[in-house]
Amino acid sequence: MMLHLVRAFILACAAGLAAAAGAPPAGAEEAPAPASAEVSGTVVGPGGEPAAGAIVAVVLRNRADPAAVAVSDARGAFSATVPPGTYALTATHPQWTAAYSPPAEASGKAVRDLRLLAPAEGFLLAGEVRDSTGAALGGAQVRCMRSFLRSDLFVVHADGAGRYALRLPAAPHVCRAVAGEARSAHFEVAAGGGGGLDPRPGGPAADAARRARLRRHGAVARGRRRRAGGGAR
Repeated sequence: MMLHLVRAFILACAAGLAAAAGAPPAGAEEAPAPASAEVSGTVVGPGGEPAAGAIVAVVLRNRADPAAVAVSDARGAFSATVPPGTYALTATHPQWTAAYSPPAEASGKAVRDLRLLAPAEGFLLAGEVRDSTGAALGGAQVRCMRSFLRSDLFVVHADGAGRYALRLPAAPHVCRAVAGEARSAHFEVAAGGGGGLDPRPGGPAADAARRARLRRHGAVARGRRRRAGGGAR
């Protein structure tokens, strides 16, 4: 009897020490890792005002496609559910230059806010998305990436007439249109002086856009390049 009491006392002490050290008691099962992560936050403008209608892309590190895309509500709030992982966040808005949040671990619930930049800190890219027959592709995504290693993929949706517009940070980007399974050829845009795009006629951006229009299948992206405060080129 005494032996049983001593043994029970030793086990109770061991369980207490394990609990104090943060380890599970002997025989206890560890809690399973969360099957998904909820990434939420608020998008605001340069002055801290809520940015309604911002397109937020949740991008897994070293990927060129978004894991999720959300639209901010009237308060600028957004939420997206993704598998646990390391994600960058971007936000685009027609009024302000896009925002970027570097890759960070997301597991369980993660709150990350985004602040858009003033229009003068970027440039406007606008154009149309059409299929190989010339029909407008309303709702198609236009995706522009600045750096694969940074996972800074900026996303905008075309309207019902296939038109799109987004303000990108002043740096070179590679863009393409996506509509369902269809993909356009990539086309390059590069920031020039004064926050605008490279104004050289027949430069890389213009050549890539022309090549995209020659595709027989899939989406076609056509773009106009504008300076931050000027007209289309």
